Amino acid sequence: MQLSHNTLVTCSTLFVVLALASQSQQAGAQAPASAEAVWSLATVPTGARVRLLNASGQRLEGRVAALSDTVLRLHGGDRAALPRLVLVRDIRTLEVHATRVSRGRASLVSAGVGAVLGALAGAASHGSSGEGGPAGFGDPPSRAENIAVGTLLGSIAGWAVGRYAFGRARWQPVPLP
Repeated sequence: MQLSHNTLVTCSTLFVVLALASQSQQAGAQAPASAEAVWSLATVPTGARVRLLNASGQRLEGRVAALSDTVLRLHGGDRAALPRLVLVRDIRTLEVHATRVSRGRASLVSAGVGAVLGALAGAASHGSSGEGGPAGFGDPPSRAENIAVGTLLGSIAGWAVGRYAFGRARWQPVPLP
């Protein structure tokens, strides 16, 4: 199937709009919000993925096994490995791995939005070109074909934006005492 010039322009515009929307979402995600949870040492849950920089400049990453006012016990990637004990007073920076939404949910929602926008773009691009079908013969694409192509391209673009922009995990700093 050969796509008309207008269909390609419309789909390209759709992709740019979705990319700009993801950039504005990322900018909004970095701004502090009053409803956003603020991490503290006391609120880091057991099992949370953390990374830290200790007093000797060593970077450690792992899951919280236990936490008290004086000691943080980390498990590495392997559960069989012995836990590491880190004194809280020796921690220079501590960050928690957190996401706003799951990648799956963000991907599905963005794919749905992209499909709707793509269908609208496909419908809008119908009838704007008087070209024939593939290789110059046959009838021009119908409105349904334009909508189907727009829906497919829009959902793929939306899925990619949702997966790699909205559903990305972020490291959030934890203030230390």
